[in-house]
Amino acid sequence: MSSVPCKGCASYNKRCWQCQQVNRARRENRKHRLLKRVEGLVKHSETTRVLGTKTKLRAGFVYLIQHPSYPEWVKIGSALNMQQRLLSYQTGDPNREYEIVESKIVNDRRTAETELRKALSSFEIKGEWVKAPVKVARREIRSLR
Repeated sequence: MSSVPCKGCASYNKRCWQCQQVNRARRENRKHRLLKRVEGLVKHSETTRVLGTKTKLRAGFVYLIQHPSYPEWVKIGSALNMQQRLLSYQTGDPNREYEIVESKIVNDRRTAETELRKALSSFEIKGEWVKAPVKVARREIRSLR
């Protein structure tokens, strides 16, 4: 974005207070328009950083990821973009074998993830990974509201 002069200057003068104000207002307006566009794409209500300001985003996906080398373990997670999250896991596996077993769109992904963890708390848990049968984990994620 190029700098524009104020009404009193023929060209942009970085020492002119009015030129600085005009360009600051242009940057803020651009940032505001971009934030409105982002907010229109996703319903919101959880703090996320977008362009240095906070916006609220709650809706998203709750998912189960599994790796064929560990068929008894499933990872419980939540994300706005599930495919992007899967790609981030693939970087740790040269064969790119992680796969999404089940997913569900929810209004509040953090709460849904917590409910899913509670439902599977009777199984062995290590961080985000749960040693549970895939059928049981699928049934629990489908039963989420």
